[in-house]
Amino acid sequence: MDESHRLGKRSYARSFPQTYALADQAARLSKWLTQDGRFVSGNRELLDQFCARVIEAGVPPSRSWLHIPTLHPEFAGVSRVWRRGMQTEERFLDFGFEKGPAYLNSPVRHVVEQRKLCRWRLDEGEALPFPVLEEHRSAGYVDYAIAPLIFSDGRVNAISWATDRSGGFSDADLCFFEEVLPTHSTIVEVKSLRRFATNVPGWD
Repeated sequence: MDESHRLGKRSYARSFPQTYALADQAARLSKWLTQDGRFVSGNRELLDQFCARVIEAGVPPSRSWLHIPTLHPEFAGVSRVWRRGMQTEERFLDFGFEKGPAYLNSPVRHVVEQRKLCRWRLDEGEALPFPVLEEHRSAGYVDYAIAPLIFSDGRVNAISWATDRSGGFSDADLCFFEEVLPTHSTIVEVKSLRRFATNVPGWD
């Protein structure tokens, strides 16, 4: 694996038609988020519909993971795991999770500190920097990307994508993710705050 994948840097060499098409799809998805996605009942449902529309745009995630700290008195955070063809899972995180080895030695901590999209190829046979990436490789994924979702108060959350498609993500796919991140982050934050304000069980 080359250094660019380890540090999340990459070239943007791609065809103009591919770039233009995905830029148009990113604009359409951002429009959907602001016009329709904001009315979806919660962040779990939003992740379901968001991933479905990412696939419709021609980007091939097989798995997506959303991590959000909460304002809940019993839980420090919640993660949601979407897998193609499966029901999205919710996992609540105990206070102090950020001090444990699973978090400290994870791409989540890395992207929270770096505040930029990072990507690792999983199909090149080389050692990977985090145990969870080795787990994804063993599960058959060939490419992995993770990006920060930054809320308006500066809190940094994370969303990741993995694919089992031969060849992994293209540079245009990664650019697509970056284009929709600001709008997606805004809608995710609104839904999290709405759950907090209305004191609904199962907070975002």
